[in-house]
Amino acid sequence: MPNTGKDILTIIREQLDLSDYRKVHWEGTFEEYLEIVREHPEVTRTAYQRLYDMILSHGVEERYENK
Repeated sequence: MPNTGKDILTIIREQLDLSDYRKVHWEGTFEEYLEIVREHPEVTRTAYQRLYDMILSHGVEERYENK
């Protein structure tokens, strides 16, 4: 017999870790957000910018070929 919608939601709730969710989903006012940005401007970087930062943090080597 298939699970009902209520059964499925109960299973999902049992597997959720709300403390982890709260760590990555900040809630606050716009004024509080602006204060965070003022103190830590890097929070405004896009996913692409963060990926680029990760690559650069491990070092790069410039190569010149056929010049």
